[in-house]
Amino acid sequence: MPPNQDRRRWLTRTEAGKRLGTPIAGIRRLEGKTLFPEAIAGIERFRPAEIATILESRSPLFKPVSPKPRRPRWRNLGEEGASVFALFAEGKDLREIVATLRVCPEHVQTLYHHLDHRPRHR
Repeated sequence: MPPNQDRRRWLTRTEAGKRLGTPIAGIRRLEGKTLFPEAIAGIERFRPAEIATILESRSPLFKPVSPKPRRPRWRNLGEEGASVFALFAEGKDLREIVATLRVCPEHVQTLYHHLDHRPRHR
């Protein structure tokens, strides 16, 4: 029996989206064009061969989803400031702080101007 005939291995929209790197909306846009779902036990599923064909052709019909960089969720600006000051204390520069914390460069520059630049005596 060919692999496409084993309907237990057919893919749901979510599984197809993960394989193709596109959200479910992208899968729905392909339906009727390059993907032809069939209902199996009340759930629409796709042939693995159809998914493989799209992957091989690198079809421009969908735009793969790129993961968004995760930005820390600050409870308040004080926490953001404390994190910025901690990285200044480690000797990090503006570019490193913005890339690490995913904060606005202008915020970092403003906080930099609030630093006490006098030499510390220990």
